[in-house]
Amino acid sequence: AVALVRTLWGSESDLIVWTLTTLAWIQNNAGQPREGEATAREALALRRKILPAGHWLIASAEFTIGESLVVQKRYPEAEVLLLSVFDGLKKQGPEKNDPMFFFWRDRLKYTANFLVKTYEATDQPVKAAEWKKTTLEYTVPSPPLNPPALPPSPVPNP
Repeated sequence: AVALVRTLWGSESDLIVWTLTTLAWIQNNAGQPREGEATAREALALRRKILPAGHWLIASAEFTIGESLVVQKRYPEAEVLLLSVFDGLKKQGPEKNDPMFFFWRDRLKYTANFLVKTYEATDQPVKAAEWKKTTLEYTVPSPPLNPPALPPSPVPNP
């Protein structure tokens, strides 16, 4: 899939980053977190190359590395990275009317959730409870997608 996207869109397209990030997520969930981490780091390097420093999508790419670290039980590294990711996402994100707003909000929720997992795994219940509250702050339903109504068909129904 990555090779196809590179062929179609070029090697420095953000579509490559989305494809790599999705692949990293699949690798993490398939029990291949080391591969997921390597894939996520490739996505991050590309995001840093094509976006301005401090852009929230860079922090979003870093999140996937943090996920890989949690799956590998590398909790001290994961904690440092995920705290930085959360801070980066909070500092800069899209406006509410931006189509990426709900993705951004979900990254905040997922980052907080991985911090909860990190603190529970390292027997830090107070920090885990604090981050559970933060997770709940970002757990609100996204509005339904209301596609525009299609115009009536010019072909009559039989």
